[in-house]
Amino acid sequence: MRWSPLARKEFYDHIQSKGVWLLGVLLVVASFLSLGGPPYLVTSLGENTTLAAFQAPVSIFATLGAILLSHRSISIERASGSIKVVSGMPVRRHHILLGKIIGQTAVLCVPLLLPFLVVGAFGALEYGLFSLAKFGLLVVASCLYLLLNVSVGVSISAAVNTSVQAATAAFSYYLIFILGWVDFIIYQVYTPLTGVQVNRLSPPASESLFLLHRLAPAGAYNVLFNWILETGNSASWVLGVIADLQPQTRSNALVVELAFEGVDVTVVLHEAGALVIFAGWILLPFAVGYYRFREADLT
Repeated sequence: MRWSPLARKEFYDHIQSKGVWLLGVLLVVASFLSLGGPPYLVTSLGENTTLAAFQAPVSIFATLGAILLSHRSISIERASGSIKVVSGMPVRRHHILLGKIIGQTAVLCVPLLLPFLVVGAFGALEYGLFSLAKFGLLVVASCLYLLLNVSVGVSISAAVNTSVQAATAAFSYYLIFILGWVDFIIYQVYTPLTGVQVNRLSPPASESLFLLHRLAPAGAYNVLFNWILETGNSASWVLGVIADLQPQTRSNALVVELAFEGVDVTVVLHEAGALVIFAGWILLPFAVGYYRFREADLT
């Protein structure tokens, strides 16, 4: 027995859940409210203005949905004893984790497509038809971002012993690496470690600062998003990046083209590095979760 039957079971178990479809409605509403923006945003993106509306909803709300769905997927079955049924089958434990991750990611990609299709159609009427190639790449990048967060959630669930521990670890991950990485971690850690004061409106040309900014999952997703839209090399949101590129407007975005103007930047800050960061966030938690789950007594 391989992971694919387990993935199909996960998909069919969750696809009719009200929470999945409520997430879809939330993403549609949030994307609709994010549509448009200041004149300089519309001027810069033109017909692709619609595509910028998906960044914040996916980064914040789709991530939360992924964590809520995945963080108890193993621990709750261990608590109820239902995991014994699966573990008693001719299936290896890494197949159990893979089935959970892939099945739950597939489920979440369904509500993820709703804002892209619904708000995308409305935005096309408002701003013109956007680039279909960029649209497709953003859908793929967003699905990979969901895969990353589901992998983290399932891995946490596999590594801990109780649902309370899983919830604590999962929401700590969300608060630290998704919501608070820039404001509460980077600027609280970088200056004490390096002694370099950071002016957010005029950041220093420090590769370590910019790399630290994009090491979190949300930062890596923003790098890919900005790369696809060709707005600039930054782990900040599109609106802030474009604002920084205006002659008389400033934001606290860290934009490589501005901070390193006239300076050669090494390959570590290339946008493709975000894919390496994605791979690390998918594989490393999975390895830890699998190691703990493999050693666990499920009888």
